[in-house]
Amino acid sequence: MIDYVLIVPFGEEITPFQGFNYKVADDEFIGLVHAASFFPMHAAEVYMRHEQLVEFRKGGVERSVYAIGEQTSIGSLLNMLAGIVVVLAPEKNIDHVVSAGENISERLIIVSDSDDERVIRPFGEDGFLFNCLDGKIDEIFRRNFLSEAVDFSKIESLELRGEYNVPVELPAVAQSVATPNQRCLYSFGFSLGGREELDFARKESYVDAILESARCVVDNCGGEDGTRGGVVIYAPSIYPELYNFNQKFWNDIMRKIKSTAIKYMLKNGVIRNEGYSGFSLSLEEGEMENPYEHPIAGYILRLRQRELSIVVAAISLFTSSTIRPAVRLPNAVNLSFSMLREIEELSKRGDEKGKRKLQKKFKEYEKHLRQHIGKKITDYICGEFNSCQLFADVPIEWVRFGKVPLMFSHDLSRIPMTPGNMLMQYCAVGGQKVILDSDLHDVLVIRSFAEEDEISGVLETAVECFLGGSSKVKCTFVDVGSKDDVVKALDSFYGNILVFDCHGYHGGPKENGWLCIGDEKLDTWSLAHKTRVPPIVLLSACLTSAIGGSHASVANGLIRSGAISVLGTFLPVDARKSALFVARILYRLEGYLPALKGLGFDMVSWQKFISEFMRMSYSTDVVDFLQVGKGVLSKKHRSDVLVYANKVINIGDNEWYEKLLSKLSNVCNIASSDIQGWLENEMPLMETMYYCHIGRPDNINIMVTDS
Repeated sequence: MIDYVLIVPFGEEITPFQGFNYKVADDEFIGLVHAASFFPMHAAEVYMRHEQLVEFRKGGVERSVYAIGEQTSIGSLLNMLAGIVVVLAPEKNIDHVVSAGENISERLIIVSDSDDERVIRPFGEDGFLFNCLDGKIDEIFRRNFLSEAVDFSKIESLELRGEYNVPVELPAVAQSVATPNQRCLYSFGFSLGGREELDFARKESYVDAILESARCVVDNCGGEDGTRGGVVIYAPSIYPELYNFNQKFWNDIMRKIKSTAIKYMLKNGVIRNEGYSGFSLSLEEGEMENPYEHPIAGYILRLRQRELSIVVAAISLFTSSTIRPAVRLPNAVNLSFSMLREIEELSKRGDEKGKRKLQKKFKEYEKHLRQHIGKKITDYICGEFNSCQLFADVPIEWVRFGKVPLMFSHDLSRIPMTPGNMLMQYCAVGGQKVILDSDLHDVLVIRSFAEEDEISGVLETAVECFLGGSSKVKCTFVDVGSKDDVVKALDSFYGNILVFDCHGYHGGPKENGWLCIGDEKLDTWSLAHKTRVPPIVLLSACLTSAIGGSHASVANGLIRSGAISVLGTFLPVDARKSALFVARILYRLEGYLPALKGLGFDMVSWQKFISEFMRMSYSTDVVDFLQVGKGVLSKKHRSDVLVYANKVINIGDNEWYEKLLSKLSNVCNIASSDIQGWLENEMPLMETMYYCHIGRPDNINIMVTDS
């Protein structure tokens, strides 16, 4: 009923640390993003009492927000939207929006921090005006939609609501770590009591504030079981190479700063702060000047604070729109890039010594992250939620939340923190996309290998083995030898699933990743606005979201170019195992979706579809390790265990892993604790963990038909 369109300022220059364009990190635009997080999700809300609003939102409604650059023609988007359209625009874009929205002027609302009489200003002397849109929404609704058969059973009359300001027992925290949760509460009309300053020196004070505010969102805004939307986990970060001070970028800066204290503050208080960005420094009087007055330090401080402000605004928009509590992680999770590079290098070795070193280094990395995240956070996320949206640049999904890594314990997908412009785009939720299961039967595989490459036909063989000739799912293999061939193949494909079958690589922390297409390097970022990229992309290629690479990965480039969901790779993958991995996903389209219909389910998100598959794949890794690696599982029992594991996973049993361990314990006659110990100490990094799910797959809903 209401769609929001956020006009994003455009500029050639981007901020150096996180990659927002400078105009996005402007107070005017940040204010509009925060304003969007308060606005109604549906026109009916402006007539609801507070308790009705809460009950209405518990039913599953989300705020629909589209982010579109000011340099783009917005008229086609505005004309496509059928209900009330609210455009949030910087003052300089008002004329453009009025012109572009001429055809829908009867149902168009423009919001801007301006005195222009054509717009609604969302701010007053005391801050945000919660009810500022209510009158205009009421006017448009009565004029355009009152006669339509809309279910307004949740409201008693068409009398506009007043201010809510329903108090909750939660203090307003001055620091930004709890802001996304506070914004979510404010958007429900709750008010917080008092104001609390956190203790910079105590990390636990930040953790407590984060978890208390998250619990408050669940208790007051969550679904019937308190976990409807899952949880948001986020870790603000900068470009990975900038954490390293032994490089020219920082050497040139530090050379110009004479004060040792200011150098220390920039390094350990701003860039490499292990905590939650709070920082205190004890100095004798006169030992250090005010850093904000320093020409270099002041600029860096203000710029990084501005970047963090837009991160908080973006996450707040996401949490309030999807009604999910947010848990911020400490900055320390980003300070391990050297360990990730070492893991990547060890993963390229095929010798037994290299494999042992890889597992040892991975175990060290996982322990490092788990210790910094802390037991309070992992226990809370493990005990309260089944799904997770991760905003991070490092593989947080590798951390064990309970007995298994987060990527298996929860339905999970990730959105990168850098570049910031992409973060902003994906925090604007947009509309849900519904795809019929039959629309997933047409799959394009773009393949590029040299004739002598021994793995050139491996995926095709695997697909034929799993699907056969009578399958409804049909794969079209197109061999390409140039970037132009890729564009031609995409231009002629109108389906929803694309597979890249080729080699992939990256150029380190400062260069773009690429796919090897013939003798050329395909930078997937270059596909934006050049061709149509399908909503779902599977990458049967190495290092497409490389842990040792830059933010400009192959997977991120495909998201930038139009994909909604990309299954990428953190590390080099075994070609034959990767072929089986992709073929099993396609086979799952053939068998799993019709089975869902038989169980009475008409819809499943792509996020859940892939998450359950990842659990099945991980179960196979575990079984193979016990059979081949430890020699304690027979071939016959292997098959029985996998059939059992697939069954408990596919019916959505949250205790699938415990049941898998119990089954293995019985058939191997080995204690579950011993098996768990082997997995944690000898083989913590499994092949399935080389993959990652990027984008907004929760926005893709597959409708299961009878056909």
